[in-house]
Amino acid sequence: MHTSQAANSSPALVLGLSPTGLIAIRSLGRWGIPVYGADFNPWGIGRFSRYCRYQQNISAVSQQRDGEALANALIEFARTLGTKPVLYATNDIYIDLLCPHFDRLRDHIMFSTRLDSNTAAVVGKKTFYKLCQRHDVELPATYFPEGTDDVRSLASEIRYPALIKPAHLHHFFAKLNGRKVVQVANAEDLIRNYVTLAEISSELIIQEVIPGPDSAILVAACYFDAHSKPKAMFVGRKLRQYPPRFGSASLAESLWEPQVAELSADFLQKINFEGICGTEYKRDPRDGRLKMMEINPRLTLWMSLTGASGVDVPYIAYQDLRGESVEPGPQVNGVKWTYLVRDIQSGYYYFTQGENSLRSWWRSMRGCGEDAIMAKDDLGIAWFVPAYAASRLLMRHGRGPGA
Repeated sequence: MHTSQAANSSPALVLGLSPTGLIAIRSLGRWGIPVYGADFNPWGIGRFSRYCRYQQNISAVSQQRDGEALANALIEFARTLGTKPVLYATNDIYIDLLCPHFDRLRDHIMFSTRLDSNTAAVVGKKTFYKLCQRHDVELPATYFPEGTDDVRSLASEIRYPALIKPAHLHHFFAKLNGRKVVQVANAEDLIRNYVTLAEISSELIIQEVIPGPDSAILVAACYFDAHSKPKAMFVGRKLRQYPPRFGSASLAESLWEPQVAELSADFLQKINFEGICGTEYKRDPRDGRLKMMEINPRLTLWMSLTGASGVDVPYIAYQDLRGESVEPGPQVNGVKWTYLVRDIQSGYYYFTQGENSLRSWWRSMRGCGEDAIMAKDDLGIAWFVPAYAASRLLMRHGRGPGA
């Protein structure tokens, strides 16, 4: 626990109460900052944190997926508080809903990420990759087919294996059964899967797979102030992912890599980015160069690792927005974070592929001090994990609230 500063603190409002939202809830709540939370999923796990004050009205409005109604509810909430809250949108759905209303919301709310056209461009994979190309950011070979005929022409040019992904992943998460991408092994596989996925989305992207283990993926957590100056920078690496190979981190550790920090800062300053974001690169073993994989203009799942490593990104953003300075300490390397339930599944997958053993999995977990859900000062949340898991399963199949 940190020293309480509740007496002179602005409240925070976290939209999205998944384990990603839980990062901001605990980061700020441990400082004694009042934290409110809302989610279209009434069983969002962050709701049950001891540090969260659940906001029923905003949660109910969220289920409508109506940006104007949500903006109105947020303005009314701020008026009720009598002060500007600091808002953390921890889900791309909320970013999509609020970006068109940012100009009128900013009179009532402080945003941990500026929800302008730059942020909207980063959320969409197609606009993001084109933005990278415009600024000479190295990517895996990436294609934007206009239809099946384009794909048939490209099929002989593409290096396999390759990936097919929707331009707006969060719109189609349920239809992809929780996967981020579909991997294809050859031209025939590409065409067949593209035809199927085109029924879900007319905007599909094809991208080559960069070979190498999950540990070749390096990530940065950043916060840029109103002048696009980096106020916080953390670097780490993934060790395993779930779903395996092309998912979110299930095991990660802090590991400072200056090149990742430099590449991230260079690109984000070029686009005048303001706020919290996570960048991801993979080192290509064929040429040794770092290739940009994605940017999330918000908190990401593994970012509780930043606070445990001495660079508490959510808190630094909060203090900066309130006009208070905070100097992050030196990053501590070798701190590990896990989403244990998912990492067990990931470890089992790699075991079945002959790439892991029970002993090596156990060794990799040594020194793991942070979990995505469980925390020593918030143990009561454990009672609600089964309900949260069930709600996620229902939403994945289009049957849950707000699905």
